[in-house]
Amino acid sequence: MSGENLNSLQQDNTITQFYHKYPNEASILTQVYQDLTIAKSWAVKVEESEMLERCFFKAKIQKESQYQVILPCSSLETWSVERLSNVLRSIPPIQEECSQFCKSVTLAITFPDSTIVYYKVNRGMIS
Repeated sequence: MSGENLNSLQQDNTITQFYHKYPNEASILTQVYQDLTIAKSWAVKVEESEMLERCFFKAKIQKESQYQVILPCSSLETWSVERLSNVLRSIPPIQEECSQFCKSVTLAITFPDSTIVYYKVNRGMIS
């Protein structure tokens, strides 16, 4: 099986199960997932946050041991300090973190022209 077919199979098993639950996020999830897995060759796990009513990714560069939280979002969404703080409170900490809350999140901001901008937000920046 070719790498492209394998990535398509992995996508079918991980992302598409959330399309019916979050139909407005389907294209954003797919765009960011493909960028991380195909273009960047990162290891990606899809997670769901019922509190945020959306999915996020735990992703890492293949050779690194620590995952990052990646939150796909649209450039049309409005972000505030309060909303970012809520995101950090709503996502459980990555296993390596010893805190009650997630310490940082990377917003994967998608644009209509298929551009993705990654913007990392740390807890100290919004407290």
